[in-house]
Amino acid sequence: MKKLQLLIALAICFGINIQAQTITTGTESTTVCAGATISVPYTITGSFTAGNVFTAQLSSSAGAFTSPVNIGSLSSTAAGTITAAIPSSTAQGLGYRIRVVSSTPVITGSSNTTDITIVANATANSWTRKADGQLRYSGFSFVIGNKAYIGGGLYSTSGQFATANIAYRNDLWEYDPNANVWTQKANLLTEFTSGGSYEGSGFSVGGNGYLLTGKTKNNAGTEVFANMFQQYDPGTNTWTDKTTAINSTELKWSAQSANFTINDIAYVGNGVFNASSNAVSTTISVKWYQYNPSANTFTAIASYPGTTAICPVAFAANNTGYLLSSSQL
Repeated sequence: MKKLQLLIALAICFGINIQAQTITTGTESTTVCAGATISVPYTITGSFTAGNVFTAQLSSSAGAFTSPVNIGSLSSTAAGTITAAIPSSTAQGLGYRIRVVSSTPVITGSSNTTDITIVANATANSWTRKADGQLRYSGFSFVIGNKAYIGGGLYSTSGQFATANIAYRNDLWEYDPNANVWTQKANLLTEFTSGGSYEGSGFSVGGNGYLLTGKTKNNAGTEVFANMFQQYDPGTNTWTDKTTAINSTELKWSAQSANFTINDIAYVGNGVFNASSNAVSTTISVKWYQYNPSANTFTAIASYPGTTAICPVAFAANNTGYLLSSSQL
C-alpha cells in the first residue's frame, strides 16, 4: 500500500501522465458493396506498446459484434486509417457497424456511430426469398431510413383475383430488412366506407412518407378518384391530411402516377386522370409537378415530351430523374 502511494506521489510531483488507452472508430463511407474496400479512420488516447496491431472488425447486419469479422489491420502505435476489405460473401444489410481493436494492450474500441449499408455482391446475380407480406396488388410503397413501407391496394377475399370478390385495402405495413419482419402500422385516413385506395403514388421526403390520390369506391359503390394527399410520420405512427396542397385537376383526379425524389423534393407525373371524380373513363397525362414538403405545395414543371403509356416507371440516379414510358427512357 505504501509503495502504491509513493508511486502516485511521484507521478504527481514529476508530472507523469497516467492515461487509459481508448480507441474511437470512424468511417468515411455509409454505403459499400460486398467485396469493396473501405477506409476506417480511428483516433486513440493513451500509449500503445511497440509491435501493437490495430484491427478493424465488421459487425453483423444488426450491428452486433458477437462474432466479429476481421476486415483489415495496421501495425502502429498511433492514430491512423486502416484500409479494410468487405468480404465478398457478406450478406446485404442496412445496419452494419465497424470497430477497431488493438493487440498490445488488448483494447476494444467503440464502434462507428452511423449504420453502414452493404450491398450484396452483384456477381451472385440471385434472388433470396424473405418474409412474405400481405396479399395485394396496385398498392403504394415508400422507404424511410432503413425501413420499407407498403400499403393500400386491392385483394381478393377468396384468395383468387379471377373472382369478383375484390376488396380495398387501407392498411400500412413496415418491413425491417435486418430482422426480416413485417409490422402493421396506422391505417390510412379514409373518406368512404370502402376503406381504402389503389393505384396511388407513394414517395418519401424529409423523413416522412406520402400517398397521393389513387382510386377508391364511394359510399354508393361507384369507383372514383380518391382525391387525397396524406403524410405518414414514422415517429408518431400517424397520418396527416395534406390535401390542400393539390391545386391541379390532373393531380386531384388522378392515379397510376410515376414519381422520383431528388434532394428532398418529390416529382410526380404521367398518371391517368379525368376532369371529374369519375375513375372509369381516363386520359393519360404528360404533366409533371414538384412537391415541396416545407411549403406543402405542388408546382408545375416541364411536361413529359415522349410517348405516354399506362403505369410508367420512374427513378432517380445521380441527381437526375428518369421515366420509362412504353419503350422510351
